[in-house]
Amino acid sequence: MRLHSLLLASALSLFPAVRALNYPATVTLGLVFPKNKTYNSDITNFPVVLAVNNAEAAFDWGWTLSWRIWGPNGTISIPATGTAYQSGSEKPPPGVGDVWVISDTDDTVVNLEPGKYRLEWEWDSTSCIDTDVILTINEGIAATGNVNFTIVGDGSGAPLSLTDGCPVFQSRVHAGRATDWGLASAESISVTPHEQFSSSVGVLGCFINTNRVAYFPSFPSCQKPCLRIKDKENGREVTVLHIDSSAGAYDISYDAWNYLKTGKSAKDDPQQGNGIEVETEQLSIDDESCKALLSETNGKLPIMAKSPQWGLECPDDVEFYNIGTSTCTIGKNEKCEVSGDQVKCPSGDSAATEELEGMAVQNIEYGTGKVVEAQ
Repeated sequence: MRLHSLLLASALSLFPAVRALNYPATVTLGLVFPKNKTYNSDITNFPVVLAVNNAEAAFDWGWTLSWRIWGPNGTISIPATGTAYQSGSEKPPPGVGDVWVISDTDDTVVNLEPGKYRLEWEWDSTSCIDTDVILTINEGIAATGNVNFTIVGDGSGAPLSLTDGCPVFQSRVHAGRATDWGLASAESISVTPHEQFSSSVGVLGCFINTNRVAYFPSFPSCQKPCLRIKDKENGREVTVLHIDSSAGAYDISYDAWNYLKTGKSAKDDPQQGNGIEVETEQLSIDDESCKALLSETNGKLPIMAKSPQWGLECPDDVEFYNIGTSTCTIGKNEKCEVSGDQVKCPSGDSAATEELEGMAVQNIEYGTGKVVEAQ
């Protein structure tokens, strides 16, 4: 879809100019529109607009930025999909400094009905490893993210605006050299403890180690659901499942955080404190340390059958169960089968509302180390 050049120019003016690109570089992605707001249903050709800073570092090896909108109201239907930029395409118009504002390249008319929606975006790219003997080129997901928004038909929502505040930070990817950037490089962040288990994508806590879970801002990937986290100071590391997203914090399970801090479980030596500086690396589901976190399900992600959307993206890597909550308090412990874009369970949907005994998730209480049953 084509956006008016004046709107794009206004959006670009929100960014400060940056100096010439030097390596190592950080490629940063922000969301211009839509944001986590309520909009009116009279927006035709509903745009998805993103801003990429230091984009030249990404252009060196190519990248594809695609998106989709789920909805309305959490249904599995996809009313809109698109590609904001595809490797090999003509570069977007130059921006301020090295910021590129890009929108969907598809001219299809998209009108969203009133309801709640979820925008998900995915950044696929290429990384190269040169050993002087062989050049290895890898393709895969470099980063993902999401935002929830609402459409209303009574005129009480916000109008289309690309200048309503700064773009919302979504993710960053690190580039080492012009010939070696991307997917496998470690990112330095500060992780904080998270006490209560949850999973926004429907992973069942009763089949995984809930003491090894990440709650990061980016949307989880079913192809690369694990993260290797290494303490920069003492070298201790843990592997965690990234199966929930946060509003901005980089949280990990309290027990995992406690291990990085002390080398001991929170049950044995419970600590309190702030963030720990770590390096993170995303791992595929085939990685051995990732498989170890899914040993009870033979390396597959256990998913609630009543919320199958995320799992259906990777049907070969998941198992569906007729359990109604991620903390396993209601439902029936039975596997379900995938039929097209639907999941069918032997006992039907009603079983997911029955009380389930003996499988409830347990949390470790922050600061005390006491084990308590999740609600």
